[in-house]
Amino acid sequence: MVDTLAKSYVGKTREKVGAAAEDAEERKIQKYQGIASQYLFVPLGLETFGSWGSAATELINAIGKKLVEFSFETRSLQCFKQRLPLAIQRGNAFWVMGTAKETKGLEETFYVLNLRKGRPVST
Repeated sequence: MVDTLAKSYVGKTREKVGAAAEDAEERKIQKYQGIASQYLFVPLGLETFGSWGSAATELINAIGKKLVEFSFETRSLQCFKQRLPLAIQRGNAFWVMGTAKETKGLEETFYVLNLRKGRPVST
């Protein structure tokens, strides 16, 4: 997961959607080149604003096709592609909210986030 608006990416992401995700995938390929021959390795590059790198897109499409194949539901791929960015944004919200010093009035947000983890709400 890379920050679309980070100073190191903003020049590229302003010119091309998904540029930061593509860069992240390239860095992962370089970093893990030693294990690529021993394992199935897919460098997932995802941006905070929802763009995916090409390898991530290929993997998501392959998983989605299997979902359709096993569920016989033709909309499985579409639903899967819609849920993944929502999960990313939920995670982003969790981390942003975690930095807030004052949470008064934001209890509902924490309730939703904690409910998904099966934890009681703390106020």
